[in-house]
Amino acid sequence: MTTGNLAVTDGSTATRDFMKARDSVEVAQGLDTLCGSRTYRVCYLSGCTASNTFTDVTWITIAAKAGVANTFTLTAAPNTITSTGPTALATGTFTFYLRTTLN
Repeated sequence: MTTGNLAVTDGSTATRDFMKARDSVEVAQGLDTLCGSRTYRVCYLSGCTASNTFTDVTWITIAAKAGVANTFTLTAAPNTITSTGPTALATGTFTFYLRTTLN
């Protein structure tokens, strides 16, 4: 998993690629889909779980990267006119969480 900062200003777009999450059995067996497909989402809360009533970051999207196996592109495009959530109109550094779940 790629970690680190992703800087983007309001009205601009920034991207970051990351590799598909795989478990130890998939790695050991050399299989990419042993446990099935996964859903990725970016959340505001550190727990990023249903019990914490997570809130998706609506201006960050995740999609499979065309032509590159097991790679996804995260795209951040904040816009104070259309964004919602606790940081939509704020300036500073924020931490968001990537939640990966098996379908």
